[in-house]
This record gives sequence, C-alpha cells and structure tokens, in this order.
Amino acid sequence: MVSTVSNLIKRYKIIRFILSGGVGAFSQIAILYLFVNNLKIWYLLATAIAFCISVTVSYVLQKFFTFKNDSKNMRMQFSNFFVFAVIMFFFNVFLMYICVDILGLMYILAQIIVSILCAFISYTIFNKIIFKKTVL
Repeated sequence: MVSTVSNLIKRYKIIRFILSGGVGAFSQIAILYLFVNNLKIWYLLATAIAFCISVTVSYVLQKFFTFKNDSKNMRMQFSNFFVFAVIMFFFNVFLMYICVDILGLMYILAQIIVSILCAFISYTIFNKIIFKKTVL
C-alpha cells in the first residue's frame, strides 16, 4: 500500500502539485495562527508575513518536488512565482466577491470552487511558464 502511494506520487506531477499546495496553504494558516496568538503580532501584518513565508515554502516545494526544475536562475524564477502568487491572491478575492455577493453562493462553497479554478490556472502557469523544462 505504502509502495503504491509512493509510486503514484513519483509518477504523477499533479499529485505532487496538490501535496505541495496543501503544505503551502497549511504553512500560511499555521504561521498566521502562531504570529497572532503566540507572538501577538497585529493580524494584518501577520497575514502579510505568513503569505510571504508560505509563498517561499510553496516555491521551494513546487520547484524541487513537484516540477523537479533545475533552472539556475532562481532569483528571476522566484520573482515570477511571487508576482504570480500576488496576482492569484487578488484574483481569488475578486472571484470570491463575484461568487458570494453577486451569485449568492455560500462563502465556503465559493472558496472551494475558486480554489479549484485557481489551482488549475496555477498548475498550468507553473508547468508551462515558471518551471518550464528547458530543452538544450
């Protein structure tokens, strides 16, 4: 059973993408909680810090675990990744507004739908642009 799961993870990039995204999302929530509740940092500042840290965690996981990317230009690649993450954040907020305030969906259902859409977009951008395999 463990061997089968391990083989699936090694074989399918999409499974590694979902796992990496889950770790990134969990790290953001955990850091936010730690900063606000334990370190008593103002929640908005804590949110910004948690976002930056989770984007870094996500970048490392996506680069080395999901896409197994060997590009040496990490500074430019991370910059592109970070800018894309910020764009996706605002896109998420915009779609949430449309789903909840205009379409009348429950916010949890809306976030699930928006997250799935954003995941498809992110996977495509990461795979085709940010972590694109270079052909020599």
